[in-house]
Amino acid sequence: MHENYFENIDTFEKAYWLGFLITDGSVKCNRVALSLSIKDEFIIDKFIEALNIPKERKRYYIHKLNGKEYSSVTISLISEKMVSDLKHFNVVQRKTFICIFPKLENRNLDLALLSGCFDGDGCGGSSVICSGNYAFLKQIKERFGIVYPICQKKNNVYVLSVGCALLKEAQNLICYIERKKIYGDFYNSRTKNKKSGLTKNTTYMKCLIWMEKNNLNILDFKVLIDTHGLAYVGKKFNCSGSKIKNICKHLNIPLPTLQERAFSMRKCTRPSKEELTKLLEKTSYVQVGKMFNVSDNAIRKWLK
Repeated sequence: MHENYFENIDTFEKAYWLGFLITDGSVKCNRVALSLSIKDEFIIDKFIEALNIPKERKRYYIHKLNGKEYSSVTISLISEKMVSDLKHFNVVQRKTFICIFPKLENRNLDLALLSGCFDGDGCGGSSVICSGNYAFLKQIKERFGIVYPICQKKNNVYVLSVGCALLKEAQNLICYIERKKIYGDFYNSRTKNKKSGLTKNTTYMKCLIWMEKNNLNILDFKVLIDTHGLAYVGKKFNCSGSKIKNICKHLNIPLPTLQERAFSMRKCTRPSKEELTKLLEKTSYVQVGKMFNVSDNAIRKWLK
């Protein structure tokens, strides 16, 4: 095992793993640990390879949360030297609110460090880093001159968008999690498509293809929605009501209001209150209800 690995951060790989430990690692006493979801086991394997740790130290666990089971994989190692070296970068026990973004020898090492931080606490499909430590994100913002503001979300979680260009520059140096690299690779082309209207046209065509696949025309589709509602139509075509709503949005199909839906779902045409009052003078609520094929309680509600 390379106990001196973090003594001198002079390679992109060392800077990357330092960033990953700052955001997702843990230190307790003389133990350094990294625990991830089982789907990210390859990251643990990369870490093991980099530090030359025996693979036998890898452990698997199952956690239960809200009635669901989650599998994780953990690698931990005992090293006073490594704990001491990491302490210089504020990677210590309970580091969440005191961690820092250390300044390394040059910009490229800082970028590799940023890439590791993003793979640890970044949001896939975006350039956003999340943290419970406002000061940590402020250091990143100032280090790279990021123009985007730091925003606070619920539960005292702060987010900072580092920007596509900076993230792509960092990930071009080193990045192991491909699903978090997609944004940097395709954002520019996607932005150009949005500006030229290509994305909108593509979505429109996809909606038309979906309609054709299900043997529907726009008129019949609208009648179906007006009659039964989004949830029913979604279930009928094995998708969610939200998808049906989005299809209507992109195909410019107007959706009925709640009041219109309520009127369309009525079993019969309601008489006026005056007509109901006259009928009730001659017979009971039950008999009037039978006239309109509804219950006696429905008649009472009509009178309100």
